Amino acid sequence: MSDVRQSRSGPPGALIRLSLAETTGALMQQAEMEEEEVVVGVDHTNKDLKRNFEALASLDVCASHGPSHDPMPVRDEENSHGTRCAGEVAMEANNSYCGVGIAFNARIGGIRILDCSVTDAMEATALTFNIQFIDIYVCSWGPRDDGATLDGPHRLTAKALQLGTHKAQLSSLKNDFRQYYSDNNFDNGRGGKGSIFVWAAGNGGKHHDHCGADGYVNSIYNIAIGAVTQAGKPAYFGEPCPGVMAVTLTGAGVGGPLTLITVTTVGDGCVTHFVGTSSAAPMAAGILALVLEVNPELTWRDVQHLIARTAKIPDPEEPGWNINAAGYHVHHSMSEGLYLL
Repeated sequence: MSDVRQSRSGPPGALIRLSLAETTGALMQQAEMEEEEVVVGVDHTNKDLKRNFEALASLDVCASHGPSHDPMPVRDEENSHGTRCAGEVAMEANNSYCGVGIAFNARIGGIRILDCSVTDAMEATALTFNIQFIDIYVCSWGPRDDGATLDGPHRLTAKALQLGTHKAQLSSLKNDFRQYYSDNNFDNGRGGKGSIFVWAAGNGGKHHDHCGADGYVNSIYNIAIGAVTQAGKPAYFGEPCPGVMAVTLTGAGVGGPLTLITVTTVGDGCVTHFVGTSSAAPMAAGILALVLEVNPELTWRDVQHLIARTAKIPDPEEPGWNINAAGYHVHHSMSEGLYLL
């Protein structure tokens, strides 16, 4: 299998910018929700992340000496992607450092997987790692956003997504995943309620890419997240397709003002620029962590229904809105017509 995965922090060659995202409700007492970033690694020594880092939600699939619980990337700008994603979710509150994570008391881990030659088995391992402990998996990567690549989950990864959300039939999965279970106990993730998979929708808009060619975005088990500008307009790099569930405010328009979001980066650094669906997906995951704090009994399908029923239209004057047979507004350039708040 050729390795065509890339992180989604912006279109190829674009200047990546993002800014200050201090959330409201910063004094809310949150339950400890476990989240995991499946990316190129997380610098958990950053002052804004080390308090909320969880080693049991972390794995280095690419380690030359074998898998470990330390997802530390090479500490340079090129490998800062996962650390920025983690900061949006779980930066520590009230420490006068970079900023405040949306779910600032959530426990955050990282799976380092993109920094090596990725196989189907490695992806499946990442998405089934500690599924009874981790609530939300955040994936800010996917096939190349070049307008010419058609790819998606291969056999093991497709089964891993199903395993996380559905109670598996032992006969169909025992040969691939029995090593993770004992006593034929094949309950799905989160104690049977189902793992929540949040996926970045892609940044290939300027290459006329269509996320319908991305099988990860279109999986029924995933919540695919796109981006809009602070004016509610589609981001110039956004990809249209019906598979996107919702959007968040991390987009940029051509020649327009940039959304400002302050996040962590490698070392003890902070940055104010992080545009792309790589930034949009962790924002949505942080919001969903707050949802699970209020009601941890929600299933993976409950979460999808909640998004569909509570999201808002970013800009009702934007051409392209329609109402589907279920009575929901839909827009192929801005998700299913739903704006995740």
